Amino acid sequence: MRGGRLRIAALGAVAVLAPMGAALAAGATPAGAGAVYVKGRALWLRDDAGAPRSLGALPGDLGAPAALLVDPAGHTLLVGGERGWRWAPLRGAADAPGPLALRKLPCAPGRAALTVDGSAVLCATSSGETMIVQLTTGRQVTRPLPRERVSIAGVGDELRLIWEDDRGIWTAPLAKPTATRQLAVERPLRDLSVSPTGERALGVYAGEAHHRKELRTQEMLYSFALDGRAARRKVIQRGVPGAWSADGRWALVQDGESACIMATTGGQYKCWRGYRGLALAADGHSALLLGGRDALSWAPRGAQGVPAPPDRGPGAPAPSAGQGADIDAIIESIEAGELLGEPPAPETPGEPSDAPGTGELRLYRAELNGAFAAKPTQLDTGVDGPAAFVPPLP
Repeated sequence: MRGGRLRIAALGAVAVLAPMGAALAAGATPAGAGAVYVKGRALWLRDDAGAPRSLGALPGDLGAPAALLVDPAGHTLLVGGERGWRWAPLRGAADAPGPLALRKLPCAPGRAALTVDGSAVLCATSSGETMIVQLTTGRQVTRPLPRERVSIAGVGDELRLIWEDDRGIWTAPLAKPTATRQLAVERPLRDLSVSPTGERALGVYAGEAHHRKELRTQEMLYSFALDGRAARRKVIQRGVPGAWSADGRWALVQDGESACIMATTGGQYKCWRGYRGLALAADGHSALLLGGRDALSWAPRGAQGVPAPPDRGPGAPAPSAGQGADIDAIIESIEAGELLGEPPAPETPGEPSDAPGTGELRLYRAELNGAFAAKPTQLDTGVDGPAAFVPPLP
């Protein structure tokens, strides 16, 4: 197949879900899932069946919107701004008359994460240490760990922290902070991203890669199991990790100018050039993307799971393409034993002026399955950036 329209599929081993992963997979985003997003300083909800409807204006003291997070079952909405964080229960409240009641959190501006069951938030204290806030009770638990190095995984009694330091990657149950266990002896150089199950991670390490039949040492993205051995596998070479599926089998990765859905054990992936990845559905088969003016340079402040395009440096290969791939480049990548991403697609003459990369910011939905050349579906225009998937709400 020359000039080809080809996707690499199932080159790697199929992941086997552990019990926790299987339980989280049960919360996969069902058909008809919609999106919540920010437009005109207000929250909007849109499902596949109807027009967008407003959930009310954002509080003025929140500052510029930076992040939206929703758990896979749609219990909780977390809203981040440059001045702090707010939350609201979604089930039932989204259908109630009047605006959504956003409650203030005692979290400092910056990064935050929502547990996979929507019951707790991981954020930072004013001094930058790690804090976990139980949303239903308001109970706060702090740990003397720098927030930017800590992730949270699991649900209920299995809730645990995972953090990195100069000695490696570690974990401990939230209820027993002294019961530490080492998950990896070497921490990544940057961009550690942990799956919701705590079973896998992505991170950038130094490694060797073939480029035009020359072996080079450079930074690249690896996937690895958090099992104490942490054997690493190269994935999208210049990718920056973002959001995960609920079971940890899929991740949203930014590869320069392309947003990609990638199998975290390697092999299958799909990219769309000219978009920034915002959110990944719980089942990993759909992504919310930002397109239009300044989409790739949009810099969310405080957003967990929204990757920034990496600085490729002079002479670096072109970013991956979302439409088509050259078969020779793919075969070369396979023979080299690595997944390097896709070569750039040829320019399309007469591209319309409102294509991604120009005009106002727009929200799109892209699908992993189906025709590889299918363009993402536009959901709304004039959006402010942050967005998250929402399952159908009763």
